[in-house]
Amino acid sequence: MFKGIIVMKSRERILAAINHQQPDRVPLDLGGNVSTFTAEAYRKMLDFLSIKDAATAATDFFTVIDIDERVLERFHIDVRRVWLNPPDDYRQEPDSHGMWHDEWGIKRTVSAGYSEIVENPLRNASVADLDRFPFPNPDDPGRFRGLKERVEYLYNETEYAISAAYPFGGILELACWLRGMDAFMMDMAARSNFAFALLDKITGVMLRLYSQFLDIAGPYAQIFETADDYGMQTGPLISPAMYGNILAPYQRMIIEIIHAKSDAKIFHHSCGSIIPLVPKLISTGVDILNPIQPLAKNMEPEYLKEKFGEQIVFHGGICVQELLPNGSPEEVRAETLRRIEILGSGGGYILAPAHNIQSDVPPENVAAMFDAATETTI
Repeated sequence: MFKGIIVMKSRERILAAINHQQPDRVPLDLGGNVSTFTAEAYRKMLDFLSIKDAATAATDFFTVIDIDERVLERFHIDVRRVWLNPPDDYRQEPDSHGMWHDEWGIKRTVSAGYSEIVENPLRNASVADLDRFPFPNPDDPGRFRGLKERVEYLYNETEYAISAAYPFGGILELACWLRGMDAFMMDMAARSNFAFALLDKITGVMLRLYSQFLDIAGPYAQIFETADDYGMQTGPLISPAMYGNILAPYQRMIIEIIHAKSDAKIFHHSCGSIIPLVPKLISTGVDILNPIQPLAKNMEPEYLKEKFGEQIVFHGGICVQELLPNGSPEEVRAETLRRIEILGSGGGYILAPAHNIQSDVPPENVAAMFDAATETTI
């Protein structure tokens, strides 16, 4: 640190950054659903750090949700998460072929370490069928077991910022998973009655779940997470008009309930190139945009900071497609410092990997990324 810099506590540092104020250094994040480790990458990191007695990691779709505290402390991570549990009334029970139904009734299997969808339960459904479909029970008490104790401990006994991890995929994702992506895209384009009926059902589950989540965690969390993937590598999956007319009203409902029950900033995850949608996301109420995928078209940090830097906070930005798996530690360090200089000036940036750290990422590169960030001021 340079002389005269006041060293902030983690929660202070995050609050400064998300309020577009200059922190003492760029805040750091690692964990949750979209900036964490895959299971194999996590095992490599534990070996790298000589941590032999880590508890078996809780996983969701084969990513690590509950990172060992020693890993987080080693990399000076400023955020800790709270999350919901699986419900008591659901058990993941693979059949003899290794396939199972998740709690939405979506049939899945494992391919190359990832959960892949093999059957969409609403592919041939009508609007009338939606009233008979067994959507998840958002009121299951098992989801919230232990949440009050964890969030109160983090708020009262630590100095970390608290982020509430999103409980399901996004409303567009879930509709595509339930219906089939091809079918639901056609629904939005030509069968809007079915699209709206399905989104009504999904959002109803989400609102009831978020409401109870917020009743417990709302007074303590600085960030509440939402997610929906709107982008491909080359551009958005949907037009700004389709987002604004069909999806934004539902997303706004979720954001409004978060604002009603907390002072938290709204974090939204969307992979890919989504520049045309960013103004719409901002107007819908998104405060923090993740993951800032740097190799996606038009997602260069200089452009993002210049165009949107006063309106939204950036989260992520360190490339998991090329830099982290293939760069040297020196290259990772140099690019990390460049990201900090561009995105972190004046606040408004939380550094994290631009999605989950994959099994091909050397642990040395993860260390180079976080160490570079903690050795410099903005």
